[in-house]
Amino acid sequence: MTALQNRPQIKVQWDQRAYEELRETWSQDRIEEDTRLLKEIFNLASRSPTLKQALDWAEQHEVKFFVDRTVVPTIRGYYKNGQGVIAVSTKSAENRRYAAYVLTHEIRHAWQDYHGLLRPYAGNFTDYNIRTSLIEADACAFGNKARDELRVERLKRLRKDHPERVYYLDRLKSSLADESTYLKKLFLWWFSSQYPASYGEYGSKYIGRSYGLCAPRDVPKRHYELNADRKGLGAGMDLSDLNSVMKLGGGFFGGKNYLAQLPKETLLKKILSPSLSKTFYGAANDDQRKLTSDLRKAYLRKKLVSRRSRNPFLEH
Repeated sequence: MTALQNRPQIKVQWDQRAYEELRETWSQDRIEEDTRLLKEIFNLASRSPTLKQALDWAEQHEVKFFVDRTVVPTIRGYYKNGQGVIAVSTKSAENRRYAAYVLTHEIRHAWQDYHGLLRPYAGNFTDYNIRTSLIEADACAFGNKARDELRVERLKRLRKDHPERVYYLDRLKSSLADESTYLKKLFLWWFSSQYPASYGEYGSKYIGRSYGLCAPRDVPKRHYELNADRKGLGAGMDLSDLNSVMKLGGGFFGGKNYLAQLPKETLLKKILSPSLSKTFYGAANDDQRKLTSDLRKAYLRKKLVSRRSRNPFLEH
């Protein structure tokens, strides 16, 4: 990993017992192979300042890494809440150009967790959608910035034989020079990508299972090697408090907050709006729209029952 410049390690109350127990089951050959693959990815930090910052932060905060050999191909990596453990899929570990994105993205989730911004599902599917949007858009912004920094280095190597690519190189370098503006652009891009429908579909089926609206077989399997679930380190963002949400946009080691460049109206009306969230995640297909609608109804019924149990004089 990258060398820290006089930065002391910070003791974080991660719960890494499940990871340590899993590691005990690995052969020495497996451990050595993981170490080799991860070292090759970490070496990409010499060409990506964003990845270097992320890795420095992870080292300072004692984050653990491993290569997951059983996760489904559509999952390139994942972070385990409260555990400070990041898994990179074998496919990502072997694809150097994509690995920088995955690693930076997942370290960003660890950063979010450390700052108390992650929170487990609390019953309100609309809030769940908005929180997922925010944390994923933020992680994708940093991941894509790391990926684009590697693209700059690749274009530099190719420009001698492909002079026509100089235009793209200069344009990308110019965009990356203004970090806050570039991160803001990448953050907003997430909301117009294919990701919202994908995350919404999985989340609605996963949560729908607890309400009896979906069978367990309806939830796509992920086959994580590390299956243990823990709560995040904090209470999560308070979506009713814009200052709480704005904590999300800070850098790994402080500095400018890229979300500060967003007009408040954009955050309030386009990203934090419950009405937009309801349609956003239900837009994948007719079945998805029905499921998200049923989830809202189930949540409201549960909320009403809870109110009645607390107040026996409430009319039935």
